[in-house]
Amino acid sequence: MTTSSKTVFVSIKDLTEKFSTRAMGALVREKLLLDLSRHDKVVLDMGDIQMSPSFADECFGFLIVDLGLDTIRHRLSFVGADRQAKILLQHVMLRRSSNRSYAA
Repeated sequence: MTTSSKTVFVSIKDLTEKFSTRAMGALVREKLLLDLSRHDKVVLDMGDIQMSPSFADECFGFLIVDLGLDTIRHRLSFVGADRQAKILLQHVMLRRSSNRSYAA
């Protein structure tokens, strides 16, 4: 992990070795929340991973529930994600943002 004054660059592989369970997704989400509390922006390297829908929902979907889509759009960036991961992330985040607006 390298840090500038306002931005932290994190490889998701440094946060966990497994990307298949809700438990691991929750663990990574907590680490990302900590990084977001300490830095203005987090750039997350998603290179060379295969994540399950459960992991993606627990990690990134619930980030939306916790912080809101606008906050995530402005403060969390993804780099290195393959096409499949981008589609999964988009689906999970949009679904959770829709659910969040109905619950508010």
